[in-house]
Amino acid sequence: MLYSTVLTILTIPLLLLLGWIRRRTLSKHAGTLPPAALSLLSSSVSKNQPWKSYSKLAKSLGPIFSITRTVKTPFPLSLIQGLLPQYPWIVLDDVTDMLELFQKRSEVFSDRPHWPMVHLLGRQANVGFMHYGIKLNMARKLLHSEFSGPHLSKWDTLLKEAISKLMDELSSETQSSDSSNRMVLRRNIEQVIFRVTYGTEATPEFLSLANEVNKQTGAALQPGRWLVNALPFLAHIPPWFPGASVQRWARDAKALYRRSVEEPFEQAKQDMREDTAEPSFVYNRLVAEDSKSHSEQLIMSAAGSIFVAGVGTTTDLLETVFVLLSRNPALQERIYTELIREGLDPLAAATKLPVFENIMKEGLRFNPPIPLLSRSPTNDSKYGRWFIPKGSWMFANIWSIMHDATVFKNPDEFDPDRFLDPLIRDPTAFTFGFGRR
Repeated sequence: MLYSTVLTILTIPLLLLLGWIRRRTLSKHAGTLPPAALSLLSSSVSKNQPWKSYSKLAKSLGPIFSITRTVKTPFPLSLIQGLLPQYPWIVLDDVTDMLELFQKRSEVFSDRPHWPMVHLLGRQANVGFMHYGIKLNMARKLLHSEFSGPHLSKWDTLLKEAISKLMDELSSETQSSDSSNRMVLRRNIEQVIFRVTYGTEATPEFLSLANEVNKQTGAALQPGRWLVNALPFLAHIPPWFPGASVQRWARDAKALYRRSVEEPFEQAKQDMREDTAEPSFVYNRLVAEDSKSHSEQLIMSAAGSIFVAGVGTTTDLLETVFVLLSRNPALQERIYTELIREGLDPLAAATKLPVFENIMKEGLRFNPPIPLLSRSPTNDSKYGRWFIPKGSWMFANIWSIMHDATVFKNPDEFDPDRFLDPLIRDPTAFTFGFGRR
């Protein structure tokens, strides 16, 4: 304990000195940042749906703008903050800029922002928060080996069983409502993703644990909430230090996250030892010929990422589609007719189910599962007349380009038929990322 205290005391001045040198270097060589918006703390920026606020700001500031004050820093910490390099938030609101930076220049703009609060919670082990490099490439290789195009058919039987079960539960609801349907939908999505990942049913205890972990992750990502994101050296303060309540909360949240990743993975391994395991991502990767090239730790991290990312994005998309379809009987009839024609095969090729395909595209457009896509440059960069510092937090406003009235007529209306136009912007090309990821 004494050693960690001394180390913290010695480290902080060094970090401040390095930050001051970095800040001086930037001030000498930097160009101009994109136009600055009001502080993130301004009442004009929605805390729950900032993408909508950013879309409005872009109309007055232009398609690229920056936010330099992202957290309220009390005195005297504000003086220390002045010595540190500031990493602005840069928002992109135009698809051309997004493609240029995140796709054509992906060798520079493929890293993830450094979220000190997220790291305190141990989330850097999650594929969605890994920094660009060898480890992330290996994790992506693992995921692609199970979930890319030619490998998807291995899950057909499981998915058909899950769809049949979901339909039975929805049709047996005696007092169906949007709320009850959402609960049935989420419960079934959680179970099917857990089975795909670990090969067994998720227990109520695990689902409760995972739900708490997701809440904590959401809290850690809240913009403007955490002082440690503006003053990263605060992450080195030990949890036992007086007043370090945030560090204690983060320590407990990290332990909970590790349980949510480790316990189902260890259970899957136990099932394999007892020869009771069903095919799953974990099973397939552990027995694969190339499994020795991937550590168990990486397979475990990738598995945990599947469940967290899959449940959130899939549930959001299907909830959107279910709710909007419930208000459009004519569209329901068209889907039913299409499925009857194809023998009620829910996994039929998209070319055979054009109505269904367009409904899913419209769901992605209407309510993108990832409304703000984050990236960070690994080097100082110039883009046109703007300077983008290394380590900037960059956000592609996916929600905004999916509600661009110059591209989508009446963008706030749910209209799958807009995709009958083959030239219209395809949401699937943008809603899950750009370039290297």
